[in-house]
Amino acid sequence: MAARVSLGWGQKELAEAAGVSLTSIRKLEALPPSAEPLDSLRPSLIRKIVTALQGAGVEFTYEQEAQRLGVTFYRTGAIRSS
Repeated sequence: MAARVSLGWGQKELAEAAGVSLTSIRKLEALPPSAEPLDSLRPSLIRKIVTALQGAGVEFTYEQEAQRLGVTFYRTGAIRSS
């Protein structure tokens, strides 16, 4: 996962930050690029992971014309308070 790696996090760090199991992170990252994560994982699990990444400064983007997802960083390494 580009967002995790760009933060310098391992799978274990992401799992801890999101409050999910390491197995869940491994399962998500093992999905083929064409897979739809919501078909394989609970929406609540995806929300926890996204929230943890956003809290660390990741912003998810979508390029309409290219129909492609991406990530940017608005505050590298910063943790946003809720």
